[in-house]
Amino acid sequence: MSALLNVLQESPVWIFVDAVDECGDENAIKLVDYFKLVIMKTATALFPIRLVQWISSSTRPLSVGEMRWALAGDDPFQRQNSLQQWQLSEEYSRDNTTMESKIRTFGCGLIETVPHGGEGESRIVQFIHQSLQDFFLKWGLSTLEALNGYQTSPQIAVGHAHYTLARTCILYLTAAAEINCAILQRARSLILDIDAPDDQGWTPLLCAVFEGCSAITKLLLDTNKVHVNARDQCGRTALALAAERGHEAIVNLLLRTGTVEVDSRDRFGRSPFWWATALGHEAVVKLLLDTGKVEVDLKDVDGQTPLWWAAGLGHEAIVLKLLEIGEVDVDIRDRFGQTPLSWAAEQGRETTARWLLDTGIVNIESRDIFGQTPLLRAAGAGQWTTVQLLLGYLQRQN
Repeated sequence: MSALLNVLQESPVWIFVDAVDECGDENAIKLVDYFKLVIMKTATALFPIRLVQWISSSTRPLSVGEMRWALAGDDPFQRQNSLQQWQLSEEYSRDNTTMESKIRTFGCGLIETVPHGGEGESRIVQFIHQSLQDFFLKWGLSTLEALNGYQTSPQIAVGHAHYTLARTCILYLTAAAEINCAILQRARSLILDIDAPDDQGWTPLLCAVFEGCSAITKLLLDTNKVHVNARDQCGRTALALAAERGHEAIVNLLLRTGTVEVDSRDRFGRSPFWWATALGHEAVVKLLLDTGKVEVDLKDVDGQTPLWWAAGLGHEAIVLKLLEIGEVDVDIRDRFGQTPLSWAAEQGRETTARWLLDTGIVNIESRDIFGQTPLLRAAGAGQWTTVQLLLGYLQRQN
């Protein structure tokens, strides 16, 4: 066995396939573990990880030309707004020959291009053996993600790969100089399930909303074939995702359907209004308030309200609006006993802390479950201005 491993380390990857075929179950498992180590030593760049995700998770093999666009638009650190910007990406290959050269260089001997008998592109990108496809879906994707500091299960790693593919496809549609709507428009007249979710509960509508693609969101809504209140694995609806990310135009589109659940709850007990308020999206907050259908002082599973979060994160305009409404508990305690004042003081939010104190309702000396007062939390966090503010109020009280 040790001799075989030594051969594997210096030999083409296809020897691994033959070796597993010749081994018993126990030795085969050892070979798989060894192969994981080989992968971790060789495939360390982001490019191979994305390349492997595309090959292992696509429903059909991609042509070399398609792979050029797939990798160019798959940069997780920036979003290109036009196809011209995609072509300026470092990952974009100017022609198929360059792409094939990259595949040979970065593919670590695992990936090849082969002739394809169909119409269009003459070569496709694939693993050198079907067993590699099985390996990456079962173990390899999570191993590659670990190289980037993401310790995930194989199932979650596969889900990430599907998310990457869906995200890139949506961005490709929106990056075109003039969006070609023919495919989505044709779906209206075909017997297609354009609302089919993936394993994580993500539908095309949820993906489009998450990425802020208002044009695609409108196209999908106009088909009247999508469930506007579909939920992802966390129980968030399209409206909740749009509110969380501050996509005002999409929130408008969803509200105009007349069928959206304005005050839905996800599995954390949070509503679209809760997310918009906590994350400081003022325009979305106004849209949701105007519906008259939101619970302004909603507690999530941790007992934290929109005011609690807005005060701590310094969303001053939203805090002021909530205080003006007058339907909020300004001295609410979360499950740790922290109040909005305590959270704002610890985060150094002097203005929101002052407004809370000016209500005359908050208990400046309240203690959380750790016995800490707002002053103690502010001092411990080094928040000089809020410490001064609290001391001033305490002196006036005494």
